[in-house]
Amino acid sequence: MSSMLADWRLRRARFIVKWGAELHRRRIPFTARVLFPLNVKGLEKSLAEVHDVFIRHGIRFWLRDGTALGVLRDGGIIARDDDVDLGIWPEELPALEQALRDLEAIGFVVYKHNRWIIGLLKRWETIEIVISGSWEQNDDYHNFVDSFFENLKTAAYLDRQFNVPRDSDAYLEFCYGPDWRTPKPFSWWASSTWLPQEEREEYRKRFIAERGGAS
Repeated sequence: MSSMLADWRLRRARFIVKWGAELHRRRIPFTARVLFPLNVKGLEKSLAEVHDVFIRHGIRFWLRDGTALGVLRDGGIIARDDDVDLGIWPEELPALEQALRDLEAIGFVVYKHNRWIIGLLKRWETIEIVISGSWEQNDDYHNFVDSFFENLKTAAYLDRQFNVPRDSDAYLEFCYGPDWRTPKPFSWWASSTWLPQEEREEYRKRFIAERGGAS
């Protein structure tokens, strides 16, 4: 692929990600409908492709955030979500680089690649890979979230086995509150990660005092 074509594809992907995600979140006034519904079937195909490439390269990864919530609570991707969220540890990065090349060969575009997140686009939808263990040492909130990924179990989805936190109840309660089992419109956006920093830290301390940490 020429550098000019590759640059055009990257700029196109970033445009789609920026405006597609925004439209996924915008509701039609006085309704619970969004302007641009998530292409769940297309995203499931993309997730299955990523799963198979990662497994082929021996990459240990897991479902996290709204994707873990949807699969464990509803049995699939939440239709009002705006992407798929995966996680890896930094030691998987060398194998991940080859896996990304394989994914690009089947139509994925890597639209973001930094120390925290790698973003993939295909079929107009995004998959974000969060690199756990990449936070600052004093970032107690995110490091506490990462502690849930130290021990994993599997959950069946798309005729495949996906890793999820072993203590999924505690993880989802920490992220989405004690009523996480009750589906709510746009509840995936109500994660504790979006709290202001001071409130987030107080929430973490209160959760540990009342519920304990990951097991």
